[in-house]
Amino acid sequence: MGDLSGGNLCIKWLLLIFNFVFFAGGVAILGVGIYLKIKFGDFADILDEDWANAPNLLIAVGCIITVLAFLGCFGAWCESRMALYLFAALLFITFVLEIVAGILGVVYRDDVEDKLQDILKDSLMDYNTSEPVRKSWKEVQDQFDCCGVTNYTDFFGVGDLSSSNLPGSCCSAGSGCIAGNAFTEGCYTKLVNWFDDNYLVVGAIAIVLALVQILGIVFGCCLAKALAG
Repeated sequence: MGDLSGGNLCIKWLLLIFNFVFFAGGVAILGVGIYLKIKFGDFADILDEDWANAPNLLIAVGCIITVLAFLGCFGAWCESRMALYLFAALLFITFVLEIVAGILGVVYRDDVEDKLQDILKDSLMDYNTSEPVRKSWKEVQDQFDCCGVTNYTDFFGVGDLSSSNLPGSCCSAGSGCIAGNAFTEGCYTKLVNWFDDNYLVVGAIAIVLALVQILGIVFGCCLAKALAG
């Protein structure tokens, strides 16, 4: 170990603190990913593979961040130059990838939401022939108090469904559902708002982590350089 004192010792402890925050952020993203994974399981049969895999990406990011935080803590505590330089390099790569992912998310957000609407409409074509699809639609409509993609009229002509015979999950009563007492809002809007709310949490965590990452890169390199001297 190097003989650290004064400002360099302060950097060491700051790096440990920042890595603790980084670790907590990683655990938070991991938790959101697991929560969405569980929730997506209810809707799996009316969402395509890209949407179903979105929580897996968050889980992977959360795991990577927690591992990086552990590496940073190890390097700072043990005063290992190799671990600190590796930590700073991997942190920089992660930071760049997060920026790219954020930009792509903003650019293609409307396309993704339009695709979701098409996916939901396509799933209605299998409503009468697929029990898993019916179950998924029931879960969505029960949880979000919604009916159809844009509204209850999306069920008109689906098998024997009509304004006087809608799925029970389209109404709060659960049976004898007709247009007059059906939920008026479609599930597409409710799902988009739900996704936005959850990913807003992830976005807020990501912004905090980005600031921590910049400081982590600087402090990691400074501490490694101090150990070399």
